[in-house]
Amino acid sequence: LHAVSVKDANGEVVNFDLVVGEGNYYAPRYTKSRLNASCSTCTNGTAKVTLKNGRKPMTITWNTDPPVQGNQITGCKPGYYSFVVTDGCGNSYTDSILVSYTGAVGIAEMAAGEFNLFPNPAGDQIQVSFAAAAEIQSVKIINILGSVAMTQPVNGSATLITLSTAGLTPGVYFVELTDKMNGRKSIQFIKL
Repeated sequence: LHAVSVKDANGEVVNFDLVVGEGNYYAPRYTKSRLNASCSTCTNGTAKVTLKNGRKPMTITWNTDPPVQGNQITGCKPGYYSFVVTDGCGNSYTDSILVSYTGAVGIAEMAAGEFNLFPNPAGDQIQVSFAAAAEIQSVKIINILGSVAMTQPVNGSATLITLSTAGLTPGVYFVELTDKMNGRKSIQFIKL
């Protein structure tokens, strides 16, 4: 409860009590979708945001150079595209959409089980296999202390990568896979 006094242009004063309620506020809800580019250097991808609810008017601003307003952007090459949803109360929410390309997926998009390392424990070599072609840029073998024991560039899509472990001392290691969009995944293995 708030006491309010209002004075008009004639000097008359009106006093009243104002009750401010909590009301219902809903953060904007939206869905994200994309149309992947047709190759790793193509600029024919699309990123789209569909608003579901929230305080109107709502705007979507894409963090591009220059910034673009609207629910979708076209002409996207593979990469992350961030956007800000601003509702009618001035609240802002930032999110992003990954536009990849058909024919290969980024390592960050792969779920557990979509790639495997074998044999584990390892002898003189290991192989990493992928359920679908993956766009891998580099492979590192990292020891348990975090030091890089080996780096191998890949540069291209692959369904199988073979790595020599012959020069490694017995112990616990991690294979770190990095894709062209800097997505990373790691898999632990034991070298006998």
